[in-house]
Amino acid sequence: MTRFFVAILCLSLCTFVVSVTSPVVFGGDGVEVVNGDTNGDGERDISDATYYLRWLFRGGPDPVAIICPVDQGALVAELEDRLTVAQDALATANAGLEIANADNALQAEEILALREQLAAATASLAECQTAPEPEPEPEPEPGI
Repeated sequence: MTRFFVAILCLSLCTFVVSVTSPVVFGGDGVEVVNGDTNGDGERDISDATYYLRWLFRGGPDPVAIICPVDQGALVAELEDRLTVAQDALATANAGLEIANADNALQAEEILALREQLAAATASLAECQTAPEPEPEPEPEPGI
């Protein structure tokens, strides 16, 4: 009979230890587990850190597995494609800007040349307007 009680006591103790350290006890099946929730109680708090440290240094129960998204490879490939398209568009725009800058430089040179011509024409006009008008030649007298 003593063996029976010792067996029941050991079984009860083992059940208690498993139930206290099990993630199911902390959160049950209805709790959504998120990354960082190492004990599975549905919350990220200091208890997760202590649970993790107990597992790390004392060999406690394993932390809840990290939740990995289903297919990250497809997302990475899509983002790489979008990045390539954006880089190509940027390179095309830069090439267009270089051409526009060269055109602008030529037009700037033309504008400077036209301004110099305008300044010369304005100075010439000013000289003409300020120069004294020549006096008219006297008309010869009739009869001489």
